[in-house]
Amino acid sequence: MRTCLHCPHEGPDDTFAHYKDAKGKLRPRNVCSECHRRLAAHRQAEYKERNLEHVREAQRLRKYLKYHNDPEFRARCLEDAKRKP
Repeated sequence: MRTCLHCPHEGPDDTFAHYKDAKGKLRPRNVCSECHRRLAAHRQAEYKERNLEHVREAQRLRKYLKYHNDPEFRARCLEDAKRKP
């Protein structure tokens, strides 16, 4: 039984976040899966706040490339543009 470092959760190893070590074996962390997801979302939000212009530029580039390389996506975009007044 493990105890989470961030909340009072106690449980078996399969309810905790894990990582792969150098040999490829799954190793549990001392943080439950729920806290791990919450902390990861918080880190991602902080990154977006600090690097907002970089993130937006990358999003624009991905959409531009998808628009020019994926004919189905391009057709949907053109249909949506025709529907809007």
